[in-house]
Amino acid sequence: MIRAAVLMLALSPLFGQSAAGLLGSLDGVSWEAPPTAACAPRIPIQMDIYATVEWTHHCTSTRDGLVREDFFYVFGEPARLARLRVDVRAADESPETTARLLPALQRALTARFGAPAHEPELMEIGFRHLRYGQPVSGDQWKGGGLHYFLHANLSASQPMGVRRGVQLVVITDRLFAERGQDDLILRAEGFGGPPPQEDEDVIQARLKTRIGAPYVRAIASNFTQPADRARLVGETIQDLTAILREADRSDAPRRALCLLAADQVVNKLSPWLDTPAPIQPLLSRYAVKLGGMTHDGGLAYGRELLWRVWREWPDTEGGELAFLELQRLGWSTGSGEGCPENPDLFREVIALAEAFLAGHPRTDFRGQVLYALAVANESWWSIAHAPADDEWVNAPPYPRRGANARQAGRARDEAIRYYREVVRLAPGTPEAASALRRLPRLEMGLDTGQRRFFCSFC
Repeated sequence: MIRAAVLMLALSPLFGQSAAGLLGSLDGVSWEAPPTAACAPRIPIQMDIYATVEWTHHCTSTRDGLVREDFFYVFGEPARLARLRVDVRAADESPETTARLLPALQRALTARFGAPAHEPELMEIGFRHLRYGQPVSGDQWKGGGLHYFLHANLSASQPMGVRRGVQLVVITDRLFAERGQDDLILRAEGFGGPPPQEDEDVIQARLKTRIGAPYVRAIASNFTQPADRARLVGETIQDLTAILREADRSDAPRRALCLLAADQVVNKLSPWLDTPAPIQPLLSRYAVKLGGMTHDGGLAYGRELLWRVWREWPDTEGGELAFLELQRLGWSTGSGEGCPENPDLFREVIALAEAFLAGHPRTDFRGQVLYALAVANESWWSIAHAPADDEWVNAPPYPRRGANARQAGRARDEAIRYYREVVRLAPGTPEAASALRRLPRLEMGLDTGQRRFFCSFC
């Protein structure tokens, strides 16, 4: 009897590191259940751009030679914490174990769910193309409200570090649907999202319509190819000259649009110039001076034309577009290194956006301004809760830390209010999708890690 028990103990890791043992570790998983007290909470970071890595709590356990990780998220309404992902893998990541376990799991999952697919690519879980032009290296099945992603691709995943062996990542339909929203959300949030769609940028779309060919050509110029650069720079300066000539002979509303278009063209050109000589005589007439060289190369440009449009013609269409651009930049357009004396850019964004909406009640751009207000207030609330080891927030000392903390509760309430208004005003837009992703965390009082409109690395 004792010998049998010893034999079972000796064999149990081998059973665990089998297809049946690995799949059996998923039996009894309480999907959608909340985390236990033993699960570690987590504050996200700004670069957590995919739903699959925006988890709030994490648990890990090792048994019978298997490592299981449970991930919990808060999505949707009503807001609630729920287990939406489980990763299982062999603790033994040797090539021998991988070579034995991977085909056995492929057979078992195919017998249960049918032939696998090899998409979509989910880089963040290692389910990816290993070489350009080849299909995803891995297998994906779905059934019973779950999606199974199986592969043995080298990948790095927090919090457990680099993974080298067989990986089975199981996510619920709900998390998979959230992951499907990421491209739309990243069009509002940026941070490594897909390229913007044609005319998606409201400022460029308006200027293309209002200014026409010179602006369209100039803004589309691609200076990355050295062989074409000199020619394209010359042609772009010609288009800039035409835009500025039109500004000189136009009335105030048209002049504002032309100078805003000129600002965007100069801003596009300046990083590719190593001397102001080709363009400075043209710009001097408008009190613009390029230079010197920036840290990343090219000539510094302080966006003087942009500021002029906003200051001189704030009630025109061009003035409102200039406001949107300055708001995006956090009202900080200096081209030098470092941050302003107070890096809390969100305070100025909030004050000026509220004043803008009060003074422009019929603006076409209410949705964009409301979204920036929500993000700025969310930044305020999250930054006020930044832990002492937060390298982004605590790198620069700044004077309003105490005031930020005292007023953070109101900032959270305002973020929720403005995000709700964005969803009501512009359903289906990237901004509304972003708002719906962030609202559950805010409503539950969970830190979001929002760092937009804050200057760091001073």
